[in-house]
Amino acid sequence: MYHDLSANLNRRTTFLYLSILSILSLSKPPITTYPCIANILSLSWSRKDIIMPWFSDHFIQLIIRPDHKTVFSDFYDHADLDNFFCTLFTLPGLLWMRTNREAGFFTVFSDYIEHMIQKGYALEACLDRYYFKFSYSYHRRHFIHSTLVYGFDREKREIYIADFWNNGKYKQKAVSYEEINASLNNNW
Repeated sequence: MYHDLSANLNRRTTFLYLSILSILSLSKPPITTYPCIANILSLSWSRKDIIMPWFSDHFIQLIIRPDHKTVFSDFYDHADLDNFFCTLFTLPGLLWMRTNREAGFFTVFSDYIEHMIQKGYALEACLDRYYFKFSYSYHRRHFIHSTLVYGFDREKREIYIADFWNNGKYKQKAVSYEEINASLNNNW
């Protein structure tokens, strides 16, 4: 399918320069077992009073599956569905959509990030840590992992991401525009 990028260029260019800094608010998530859990809870945990009843219903019971090949224990709702649909998508007030970078007619991932963050959306993207200078995998091995993208600073040319860094601990980091674009646009 052919998309005429020039028809969207003026509208996109005007929109992208509305702000040079945009960072969505994150809190330390109470549970950091899987990216989908940690990412969504870090975005919503600042509204504990609103989500606590839902949280209590979804993260109290545990299930142990000694014969499962990869996940031996998990929260009951999540494990019961065998990870095909994460029940976090039922979180009150959560708006989510599945999309791809062609949806906005952007040529580089960092432009798409700016567009979505300015609209108030965080992104969860599978990024290759091989391209992140702070990562243990940097120029050693390709390691693609689901990562939360929650902000940018155009002046510093940084994108803000959160994932399980530092020996598996959920942390926030900054990467350059070049690093984020390379982490998605590679042939590995």
